[in-house]
Amino acid sequence: MIWTIFMSFDFSTPMKQAAGKLEAVILRWLKLLLVLLWLASLISYSARFPASEPLLQHYRAELFTHFTGVYFALGMMLLAGLLALRQGFWVIAAFALVLLNALAVLPWYSPMSNQPTTIASQQQNIRLLQANLLSQNTAHDKLLNLITEKQPDIIVLQEVSNHWQQALAALHPVYPWFKVIAREDNFGIAVFSKLPLESVTEVQLGALQQQDYALRSEDKINTETGRRIFIHFQGVKTGA
Repeated sequence: MIWTIFMSFDFSTPMKQAAGKLEAVILRWLKLLLVLLWLASLISYSARFPASEPLLQHYRAELFTHFTGVYFALGMMLLAGLLALRQGFWVIAAFALVLLNALAVLPWYSPMSNQPTTIASQQQNIRLLQANLLSQNTAHDKLLNLITEKQPDIIVLQEVSNHWQQALAALHPVYPWFKVIAREDNFGIAVFSKLPLESVTEVQLGALQQQDYALRSEDKINTETGRRIFIHFQGVKTGA
């Protein structure tokens, strides 16, 4: 009797209902993630070109460009999931997202991008050390010890604040050619060199007017003139 009742019960209906609910939850999260990825990707592209919205004309928008590869990879996974769930419109949206980010990612993996860069003169190798200090950071000794250990010829530093400028004065005897622009807004910049620098000037980068965030140096090594530009990008400035 019990076995007959058990066998007559239809287990497929509750299982189908549970599967349907699970699929609906998964689909809801896939769609939400896709919308967020589209938003992040659009902010990323807004930082690459002059924007009309003041909200996007801020250096924080540039931070979104650091994760273009992540947007591309997640977009591929979303595309596969939405294809499996047969979501026509959302599949098209996911494909467009992948294509948008592929335009920024794939060129770096082309055969041309992997070609070695030729250097005109191999007579002297130059050791370059670059560091973002983080203006609030006070671990001055760690940087000075690193410089002593690595013995670079040229040092480029970002986020140089006033207290860092004072600590970096210890480099003057070994690096007599230098230029320091100390700021308290995370965009200070400095260059120190053992090699004679003919000039170190602040650079105005076109319409962005980022004069304080870039330095250009010129030197002459083995009768050849070398020019270098050191930049700490702020992104597009907001209008005052």
